[in-house]
Amino acid sequence: MITSHFMRCFGRRADRDTPSLDDVQRMHGVTWAELVEREPEIESLLWQARSAGARCRSVADVNRAFGPLRNELAGLLGFNGKHHRHPVLGSIGAYEVAYWKLHYAVAGFLPSRAAA
Repeated sequence: MITSHFMRCFGRRADRDTPSLDDVQRMHGVTWAELVEREPEIESLLWQARSAGARCRSVADVNRAFGPLRNELAGLLGFNGKHHRHPVLGSIGAYEVAYWKLHYAVAGFLPSRAAA
């Protein structure tokens, strides 16, 4: 889920590039550390993501492993999360920063495409 706003700001194409976590944090003005401080439950999602990622051998494995984590994340942050009225935790920025942090944790053990 890369927003079109992100694409305009950073000139990335959704079909080829994913944003860096630094870019997402900078764009939304919120960091992973700030999110963990305000909602400690997302740190346990990070550990789950890393554990799931260690078992992934393909992009399909990553997609299967990430789905349940994404659903749990949506229950915590963003417009539909339990903190939907909080100015930071209820924002799309909070959701996107956490989304990409968790996604990279799941996909982080895959060999890079350049090495494949």
